[in-house]
Amino acid sequence: MNFKDYQDQSREFAIYNKKYSKTYPLIALMGEIGEIASKFSKAQRDHDGVLPADWIADMTLEGGDVLWNLAQWFTDNGVCLDAVARKNIAKLKDRKARGVISGSGDYR
Repeated sequence: MNFKDYQDQSREFAIYNKKYSKTYPLIALMGEIGEIASKFSKAQRDHDGVLPADWIADMTLEGGDVLWNLAQWFTDNGVCLDAVARKNIAKLKDRKARGVISGSGDYR
């Protein structure tokens, strides 16, 4: 499945008031990322930083929720995730070519 197909198919489940389309998916995205971060913190605390095998399945489900919210925000704003992915790869290739891939800052 490509990102465009995902955006098209996932739209069926975008049941929220569209007057909040600039904020709802981003706020929900932060909550889902928080759930993933919480799992990682517990893995560090209780399992020396190693995720137990059964947690990987949970993380995969949470990752899907992250992707869904990200896709809805971009869809609401008229942007295809395929374009986001292409631009990200182009940016990373450029940084690697210039030897600044491991630096910091958006415009390095």
